[in-house]
Amino acid sequence: MPIKHGAFLNDAFSFDNSFFNISPREAISMDPQQRLLLHAAQETLEDAGYVGDSSPSSQKATTGCFIGLATGDYTDNLRNDIDVFYSPGTLRAFHSGRISFFHGFSGPSIVTDTACSSSMVSLYQACRALQTGDCTTAIAGGVNVISSPDMYLGLSRGHFLSQTGGCKPFDAAADGYCRAEGCVLFVLKRLSDAVAENDNIHGVIRDVVTNQSGNAQSITHPHSPTQIDLFQRLLNQTKVDPRSISVIEAHGTGTQAGDTREMESLWHVFGPHHSVANPIVVSSIKGNVGHCEAASGAASLAKLLLMLREKGIPPQAGFSTINPHFSDLEKSGLVIPRRMIPWNHSISTPRRAMLNNFGAAGSNASLLLEEWNQHSNTETRTRDRSSHVFRISAKSQTALQATVQQYLKFLGESPHRPLLKDVCYTATARRQAYDYRISVSCRSVQELRSKLETCEASSPPPAPSASATVFCFSGQGGFYRGAGAELMETLPSFREFVSECDSIIKGLGNESILAMFRNDASDDESLGKSERMIAEQCACVVLELALARVFMSFGITPDYVVGHRSVTWPL
Repeated sequence: MPIKHGAFLNDAFSFDNSFFNISPREAISMDPQQRLLLHAAQETLEDAGYVGDSSPSSQKATTGCFIGLATGDYTDNLRNDIDVFYSPGTLRAFHSGRISFFHGFSGPSIVTDTACSSSMVSLYQACRALQTGDCTTAIAGGVNVISSPDMYLGLSRGHFLSQTGGCKPFDAAADGYCRAEGCVLFVLKRLSDAVAENDNIHGVIRDVVTNQSGNAQSITHPHSPTQIDLFQRLLNQTKVDPRSISVIEAHGTGTQAGDTREMESLWHVFGPHHSVANPIVVSSIKGNVGHCEAASGAASLAKLLLMLREKGIPPQAGFSTINPHFSDLEKSGLVIPRRMIPWNHSISTPRRAMLNNFGAAGSNASLLLEEWNQHSNTETRTRDRSSHVFRISAKSQTALQATVQQYLKFLGESPHRPLLKDVCYTATARRQAYDYRISVSCRSVQELRSKLETCEASSPPPAPSASATVFCFSGQGGFYRGAGAELMETLPSFREFVSECDSIIKGLGNESILAMFRNDASDDESLGKSERMIAEQCACVVLELALARVFMSFGITPDYVVGHRSVTWPL
């Protein structure tokens, strides 16, 4: 075989089987793509701060999984060692099914194979499922692990692969692509849900569209007219001015036929709307990491999101001399970056990029990405708490100790000086809870580090308690003016519930109770004795119900409820 190049993961076969409750015997029969997907899904969900059933859009019953993959090398690897786990270990349906089963997701779970555009088509399916309401959260992307030489032989004999090394997108010396391994996943939500639930938004997918090159001269050749139709449909559906798009992440594999057809399509749609004064930058990640095949579209999206974060466009790797088959790109406004370029934009228009991805069997997909304007997410001003709770958990003592060390390193070395409230919020509210846990109360990052350095991480998980949980609501004798004042300032869920109840009380013809949650007695000087008494009684009831709601949001639910006089209301 003349091909001697590839871009491989350091250890695509490593697997923490015990974390995923899989026996060593079953793990051996699992396609490494399944193993890698399980690890990547876990890290992706943690990065997104996803905790199942913790919010309206994070319900496990409506969380879907959409995976793109195109090869099944491991099926042939096991041909002489087939056991009881062979079928679930190699059938493609299990690549998404494993993720859904481990996390308890009941939404759509679909595996897609459209060759090199598999991950982009999976993103397309996930976006459509969110739009139609089939799911409220989706994990989507693709994977590619090479564990057999068979596909190498086939692609080499078909003259798809480079004999000289890595991919050289848009270059005169482009002679084929370099195969690469990779796994990229994303957590997707409707924008309105992500904003409402205070999610960390990396970018906004305005739309993603697909079509098929059914009229190409051969099934493996890209078809410019079909790609042109796809780009125009994307612009029409999003109603976006092509002049506002400043970056195109092209498929750009480094093949003469593919690069030429793609650049022709891009020039036809975007060239007339750009110029030397208003250029559009065209690049491809394949010069950096190779062609991840089924995961290539997801890899390109990850690159664009990093570019949005850094507000910069990196130079095109593997590029030296422009392909002579291209028209004069610079005069048409299409530019291939040779150096780091700041990604500037106008005040009125967010940064926008188009991603193009197509498969060897003719499946094309294009996506329009837009940066998220953080300032558009108006947050209620909340006074910082005097102290915070920091909690971490793991599935074993060893893992818990390792997590403690990782946090100590992060808190000591991070150049960004993380805010204590952000660190504690993410660790406590945005991480799945496991059996082995550590919780500390702290007033500063320094105090948190000090307590983590001395904490004991060897205690076994507590045995489940057989005793019942009882919520006891006291009478009005325990209520005092200003009760709950700090919670009103520091806990949005508490404040929102009290405000909701206040609206109901005022709607029934009574005075507002909000003054009862403040320490300033002058707030209710205008109230008569009877009005003040009614306000105090209502405020007492609302305070205790709000506290109960807070406990329940923490997962503390009562088996029994007892109360005294006016607070014997049901939850």
